[in-house]
Amino acid sequence: MNRDAAKSIFLDLLDIPQHEHVMYLDRVCGGDPELRDRVESLLHAHKTADVFMCGEPSGVDVGTADAPDAIGPYRVVEQLGEGGFGRVYLCEQDEPIARRVAVKILHESVVSSAAARRFEDERVLLARMDHPGIARVLDAGRADGGRQYIVMEYVQGETLTSYCDTHRLGINERVGLAIQVCRAVQHAHQKGVIHRDLKPSNILVTEVDGESCVKVIDFGVSKAFGDEDDALAGVTLTRQLVGTPQYMSPEQATGGARVLDTRSDVYALGVLVYELLCGFQPFDAEQLRSASASQLEKLIREVDPVRPSIRLSQVAEGELKRICEARDVSSSRLIHDLRGELDWITMRAMEKDPERRYATCNALADDLQRGLDGEAVLAGPPGMMYRARRFVVRRRVPVLIGLVLVGIILAIGMLSAVHAVQLRAANVRISETLEDREQIIRFTEEMLGGVDPAMARGRDTQMFQEILDSASAKLASGFEDVPRVEVRLRILVGSLYRSIGSFDEAAAHFERAVTLSRDSLGSGEPMVIEALSSLGSSYVELSRFTEAREVLEEASRLSGLQFGGNDENAFVVRSNLAAVYSALGMHTEAIDSHRALLEDRVRVLGDQHVDTMATRNNLANALRVDELNEEAGELFERVLAFQLEALGEDHPNTLKTRTNLALVYAQLGDLDSAVRMNRDIYAQKLRVLGERHPSVLVTMVNLASALEKQGGVDEARTLLEHALAISEADLGDLHQYTLTIRNNLAGLLNRIGAFEQALPYQRASYEGLREVFGDEHPTTVVCGGNYVRLLLNLDRAEEAAVVAEETLRFARAIFEDDDARLCTPLERYVQASMAAGVGDDVAQQCQHLLRLCLDVYGPESVEAVRARQMLDQLKGT
Repeated sequence: MNRDAAKSIFLDLLDIPQHEHVMYLDRVCGGDPELRDRVESLLHAHKTADVFMCGEPSGVDVGTADAPDAIGPYRVVEQLGEGGFGRVYLCEQDEPIARRVAVKILHESVVSSAAARRFEDERVLLARMDHPGIARVLDAGRADGGRQYIVMEYVQGETLTSYCDTHRLGINERVGLAIQVCRAVQHAHQKGVIHRDLKPSNILVTEVDGESCVKVIDFGVSKAFGDEDDALAGVTLTRQLVGTPQYMSPEQATGGARVLDTRSDVYALGVLVYELLCGFQPFDAEQLRSASASQLEKLIREVDPVRPSIRLSQVAEGELKRICEARDVSSSRLIHDLRGELDWITMRAMEKDPERRYATCNALADDLQRGLDGEAVLAGPPGMMYRARRFVVRRRVPVLIGLVLVGIILAIGMLSAVHAVQLRAANVRISETLEDREQIIRFTEEMLGGVDPAMARGRDTQMFQEILDSASAKLASGFEDVPRVEVRLRILVGSLYRSIGSFDEAAAHFERAVTLSRDSLGSGEPMVIEALSSLGSSYVELSRFTEAREVLEEASRLSGLQFGGNDENAFVVRSNLAAVYSALGMHTEAIDSHRALLEDRVRVLGDQHVDTMATRNNLANALRVDELNEEAGELFERVLAFQLEALGEDHPNTLKTRTNLALVYAQLGDLDSAVRMNRDIYAQKLRVLGERHPSVLVTMVNLASALEKQGGVDEARTLLEHALAISEADLGDLHQYTLTIRNNLAGLLNRIGAFEQALPYQRASYEGLREVFGDEHPTTVVCGGNYVRLLLNLDRAEEAAVVAEETLRFARAIFEDDDARLCTPLERYVQASMAAGVGDDVAQQCQHLLRLCLDVYGPESVEAVRARQMLDQLKGT
């Protein structure tokens, strides 16, 4: 078994940078010197040849002192490589055909029957196959001394991914090569052989008469199936992890070779297609290499990779540019081309459950070909609507002609009372058309409702916005006779605008949907309630909380009348309304609403229902904001216990609850518990998600905050700097995580007196938030206040006054005069104006600040005392 384990480790090392080999061997070989010696001998032999029978002759005499002059009738030119029990030579054949071949021959020292049988097994497997896409066996025999040899086709070419990138092949050409690979592997399957190690280095591309042709090589870890011949028994290994982790199917990752079938190769082909399309493997290679055996199996079996188009939208700008150049296409076009059919096909090939994958490699190849030809693919959304859409796209002119003819026939029929039969038939067709329109609307809602433009992080949002703008213009007319349809479409378009952060446009559509539904459908119609609920949510995002409250209170009243107190639609509206109460600082109302909703959901859904637990979590958050942290902690702990049992410790919701609980501990002053829990969450996310996952950045920020409060300023600063570097590299300068981390790092530096170091971070955060979220956004206002405070610490009062004046202007545009969130902008304005000696209205603003502090915090609060002191100082001057 050591030999097999050594081969598996050796295959892994081929994909690992050479400087990491020693560390990797230390970890995987442990205290097994024999295993390590075997791996190192394989590495030594590999130094002179990248892959079996691949590439140009090196021109270097590698171990030729022992090379024979000839092997059977084949004249030796040079040694290409050496394996565990054989050498590979480049040879020339003169008769009956003059050609170059690759000859693999057993070592002189290999005398065991097992090794000879294994060598023979490989020959038998290779000899089964005869396909232009697979390197062929040409001959076999025994040399002098009785040593076995195999004569193979000598393949000159580049590896699959290298060839595609070097020649800047577009997506269609790459898919064409992937189809060739699928056909070749299908041939192997038909001959009873599973490859088990399909990856770019085992697929070469050559050019024949100017055409690109693939060659699948290296069946060294292949497996025979459907064959009970004893000669092949040694090829099938039980409980041995064989293959390369990045391309390994979930069932292969268990190490149970006997449960493998051809769909394991289908999975690997899906990974190959994924890499050809977007330039990345579905899972990070470093994360796979650093994982233990159990972690590796869990990751491959349970973690779903993102679609290729989404993966591209997540990469840094420089990396995206490199990938697009290799495909000779723009970034927006590339992401657009991958969305839809190619995403669907790739993800179906990589389904965790073999039953949900393509049954054969040919099925995958056929679907890829359908995608190239513009036909409906099997991996697409089920149902006739998708197929009908593809039919219309490919046959637009005949369909239009058909529609015109139908219109003419209907017109003639309507003019003639004689054709009553035709009229009735036409009415039937019209009814069917209306039903089809309903299906089209539902399909549009499902299709577009699943779009998540936020994942694009600003790169293709502009194009999506233009599409929505065009759709909005069309909604302005053409639906007068079908108001219900217009309401549904406006709710849909408004939701899509909201998803890309265009909150004003979203609100406009929701407002129109509310007005239209009230006028045409009646207040008791469920669609009115949906429109009101959507409008209330958009007002929340615009920080128009007072209007949101009015709208959601009406929606709650109507849903209570329409659905009663036991309907989930009413529960959703009530949950949103409670969140608005929290945003308005109406903590008592928010807590009371969450408590009442929790009681109703317990009664209707049960104590352990997931929605009940979500309400319990929301109540805990409201209590935490109101500094009722002990009860909040108890609720979070109860939710966490449920999630650990129902979802598992690695589920995102479980991690969120643990994060909230850690925040409660920090607010309770239990900094040791807060730091310990955040460290645990950090380690857990690193293990499950890897260091560069965005969710890990959130935990790094939370841990840094707790550490700073505990006194660990240096470690907190290091964490924030590291998180910022990752966010800038992976998410970009204008991603909200990057902007938030910059703000937090600037705040820490400001608090420790490193004002000059803090300034570039704070400025970049403030300017970035204005660009991304706009001036009139609560986050922009908060960051502006931090910027003013830092400028005052730097004695740059005039700059501080300018920023304070614009920040207060932004705040007044989104907050009511009695909103507690006006306190900080008002205070910063007064402080900066006093320091700079500007602002005619500073006394008036200070009086407003004092009134607000008295109402919100009370007369004895620190905030009220500070405001009173500034007002006294102004009166004294």
